[in-house]
Amino acid sequence: MSREILHVLNIEDNPADADLLMETLALSDMPARHTQNIHIHRVSRLEQGLAHMVAETFDAILLDLNLPDSRGLDTLLKVRSLAPNTAILVMTGNDDEELALRAVQAGAQDYLVKGQVNRALLERAIRYAIERKRIESALNRRASELEALYQTFLEINTGFELSTVLNSIVERVAHLINAPMVGLFLLDTEDESLILTVAHDEMTRYIGSVIRLGEGITGRVAQTGQLMNVPDYEHWPEHAAVFASAPFKRVLAIPMKVQGRVIGVIHISDNRHTGLFDADEVRLASMLADQAALVVEKARLLEAEKQRSMELARSNRLIAALNGVSGRLQTSMDTEQVMETVGAELQNLGVFLEITRCDSESGNLVVQYVSLDQNALAEAEALLGHPIPSLHRGDVLRHSSRMIEEKHPRFNNQVWQMFASTFGDLPREIIQTAMAKLRITPETCSIFLPMMVKDRPVGALLIWGNDLVENDVPAFTVFAGQVTAALENARLYNEIQKLAIMDELTGLYNRRGFFTLAQQQIRLAERLNSGLLLIFADIDGMKEINDTLGHQMGDQALKDAAHILRQTYRTADVIARMGGDEFAVLAMMSEKPETGPLARRLAEQVEEFNAVHPRPYRLSLSMGMAAWPAGKLANLDELLSRADARMYTEKRAKKEQG
Repeated sequence: MSREILHVLNIEDNPADADLLMETLALSDMPARHTQNIHIHRVSRLEQGLAHMVAETFDAILLDLNLPDSRGLDTLLKVRSLAPNTAILVMTGNDDEELALRAVQAGAQDYLVKGQVNRALLERAIRYAIERKRIESALNRRASELEALYQTFLEINTGFELSTVLNSIVERVAHLINAPMVGLFLLDTEDESLILTVAHDEMTRYIGSVIRLGEGITGRVAQTGQLMNVPDYEHWPEHAAVFASAPFKRVLAIPMKVQGRVIGVIHISDNRHTGLFDADEVRLASMLADQAALVVEKARLLEAEKQRSMELARSNRLIAALNGVSGRLQTSMDTEQVMETVGAELQNLGVFLEITRCDSESGNLVVQYVSLDQNALAEAEALLGHPIPSLHRGDVLRHSSRMIEEKHPRFNNQVWQMFASTFGDLPREIIQTAMAKLRITPETCSIFLPMMVKDRPVGALLIWGNDLVENDVPAFTVFAGQVTAALENARLYNEIQKLAIMDELTGLYNRRGFFTLAQQQIRLAERLNSGLLLIFADIDGMKEINDTLGHQMGDQALKDAAHILRQTYRTADVIARMGGDEFAVLAMMSEKPETGPLARRLAEQVEEFNAVHPRPYRLSLSMGMAAWPAGKLANLDELLSRADARMYTEKRAKKEQG
């Protein structure tokens, strides 16, 4: 099942670079240039690119900063102003990486060096840039919305105090209907009961009384939503328990409704007369009950909005703080540094953190990082008498695969209780002291946050603190996405760095990797007073293999040679494909390295390989060796030159022998 096509705008004035990009993506030279996943639109000038951005929507933009009609960061700023929600990847040359880094700091999602990426890396970079931009845009939108709601809250003027207004309504009912006993009940929907909230005159002694739904006149009115006009309460068969001895005669109970929903009842009693309340009294009481209902509902809405706005304001401040942390994460491409930064920054907010990653085999979570002080953890374990599982790097959270498969955040306000029950056989004082060292108190709450990449769980964040509330979950969910992106970016960067020094065909180091690691090996040999041996090898008859058997078989010969070199030499040796069919090995040896044994060992490995692995060719290697004695810093160029010369001497000798 193919993925959706991504529409990418490439603003590049250099035809060669544009064609190289197309070749990288293995595109044909047709007018509509497609791959299965990417549709490239190419223009050569910024003016053309801006026109395309006005007319179309793109998922990403590949941008050369130096164009005929715009140069430098000004190019990026113009593109960002017109497409603020589109991922931008700067395409740069080897000599422009400093400018590219400045572009990333100015808002680009990433930069790529022209000619140094393959299709997989380019496609992955585009998709990750799009995802990072999506998360960034979502966070910015959320922050803007919360800020707007918070400002709205600051401008609200409630204009009344609920209890004052309700008292006024009750007094007005008593006065206009001439009823000495008036009470206003409010409905508690969760408890399914009515509570006498405000009252007039003799009814005040019942304030706080509770009547169940369906109980007595008031309870029945709340249950049915229909008013009741009872001429003589004394002969009414179903008295509410609280009013069993009340001196009521006639009673009128009016439902308070909002949009057909009962929210309370106004209870009117006369302890002097029996008989029905007349139509005007009922009409007036109903009108005032409607007004009371509107006031109550308005007050509830205002209170709910006030509470919501306060929560949103708190979330806004939290998101702003988390957004600042997220911004600092973008500057790091080291996984450990990312985790340390997150842990330290969250501690500044009074929040502690555990980061886990999914084990690919078991699906369980494995602890990678805990922001707790290790000395405090050791002290807590000493108090408890044994290690605390799940708080050490490498610990496996048993049965955690179910939690991660749910893919949803989980809020827990029972953290203390869970830990306390685990160590319930110990005195409470010891448990309390130990938990305090783990920053866990009876007020501690936690949030479990799955880390998702393309709807696939890759790990989880577990945060805990005393000030966390359930409404913090959305903000931390967005933040978890930012942390996930930062960790994935660091992982991807490390993979790219590794690929930059590896030969894709053979799995050996490439020429760049050889020179990088060889210098490290030389310095290590000097410190250890060891000698060095450099072996330079070349496949004999490589051209004939390619010409007669094809390049696929030639590739197989290169892989076979790489396999033999790995079998012959040690893991600690630097083994590389230098280009074409040439290989090099740099090994640390004794103080006086000898070339003979190693040459024989390699020759034996080649013979054994030919005997065990039949091929349409017979693999043969020519080699040259150069030794460098211990005691002084080796000259790599000299070693290579000597070994190369000896290798070609051997190759010529083989040809002369026929």
